[in-house]
Amino acid sequence: PLAADLVRASEGGIVVPFDDHEALVDAVRSLVSDTARRDACGAAGHRYVSVHHNWSIDAERFVGQLESWAVSADGR
Repeated sequence: PLAADLVRASEGGIVVPFDDHEALVDAVRSLVSDTARRDACGAAGHRYVSVHHNWSIDAERFVGQLESWAVSADGR
């Protein structure tokens, strides 16, 4: 569910039901045959990650959280 939510939020791909092999084949075929859609999904996914999962933006907060946990575990 989390991966599907990410794909939907980013518009970076196609979500198919987990055990629906026919839907998977159809999705892959549609991306292979539709260059514009494939390129749009790639661009949308890249854009989403650069905004929402960017180390240069998130590093300070991430390191701060790690330091907070380290201090808590150390008892200081």
